[in-house]
Amino acid sequence: MSTKPRAIMAVTMAVKPENDEEFNRWYNEEHVPERLECPGFVVARRFKAVEGEFEHQEALNYLAIYELESLDTLKGELYMTRAANHTEWTKRIGQLRLGGQRYVYEEIPITS
Repeated sequence: MSTKPRAIMAVTMAVKPENDEEFNRWYNEEHVPERLECPGFVVARRFKAVEGEFEHQEALNYLAIYELESLDTLKGELYMTRAANHTEWTKRIGQLRLGGQRYVYEEIPITS
């Protein structure tokens, strides 16, 4: 069992409503399965904003959270290879996205 703190990667994305269907299909059918095949990825969860104050309709309306065994997960060979070599579908989705942000967090152990 690893003694390293767990980590999460949170990714926010903006997609125009007319691209939602293809974006979600790509995310569920290609992107998440690819990530979960990489050693150290524990689980992926996705969310769509339903409430909030947005300056425009295409705000960062999607959120994906990946639980990682540790920060080292993002240095893994398979993850690095896939991150550097996008599929044609991934390239297409990249052109449809309006923006996004990627955040990586390391767990802070709770002590009593």
